[in-house]
Amino acid sequence: MNISDFTTSDDFSYEGSVAIWGKNKVNIAVDFPADAPDSALEQHMTVINEKLDWLRNSRNRILSVLIDNDLISEAEEWVCEAQPDEGYNDAYILEDDSRVLLPISEETFRNSVNIESVTFFFDDNNEPPIIELYLVCSPDYFAGHCIIVDVDEKNHIEYRNIDK
Repeated sequence: MNISDFTTSDDFSYEGSVAIWGKNKVNIAVDFPADAPDSALEQHMTVINEKLDWLRNSRNRILSVLIDNDLISEAEEWVCEAQPDEGYNDAYILEDDSRVLLPISEETFRNSVNIESVTFFFDDNNEPPIIELYLVCSPDYFAGHCIIVDVDEKNHIEYRNIDK
């Protein structure tokens, strides 16, 4: 990404979009402290691009964290709240009109997850940013809710929760 790919934002310091994990438009937000200099985005573009490259190459690591935190079982619990498909055993029709058969396999779950947005939070110390990922599934196992994952400055991945 380049500086020209970003615009100022009411919600964050800057916003833009980029392709990640095969999705053409992933929302990217960058947030600096209120007293950051106007040159902060330019000063941090190398780090932002390094972190985006890391994200592009870390899909399996991130998905493994979700699997390890039993998100497949949680997805199945959410799916069971949907409309049963009368023509099939253990099948449900989700809000997005997709049919889901239970149980959800690990491969099916992995293939369903994509990045909705990435937010880079920079602090006053010019440390590498904390990254917040909003992940979505297709089919929409979580009924319009996002999976929130945090990545710290050392690229440690932590599942936070389902945005409710």
